[in-house]
Amino acid sequence: MADNKKLYLLKQLDYIRMNAEGLDFADLHVLAEGILENLERMDEAI
Repeated sequence: MADNKKLYLLKQLDYIRMNAEGLDFADLHVLAEGILENLERMDEAI
């Protein structure tokens, strides 16, 4: 599961990096909340 979480985080960070110019603080906040929720679901699925 740790590898899945790493891969998920890397994909999300790459998305943020590729779209950084078009994202504002509110967008980043929403993305961060979604990432944290998905990581929690991954932990619950174990």
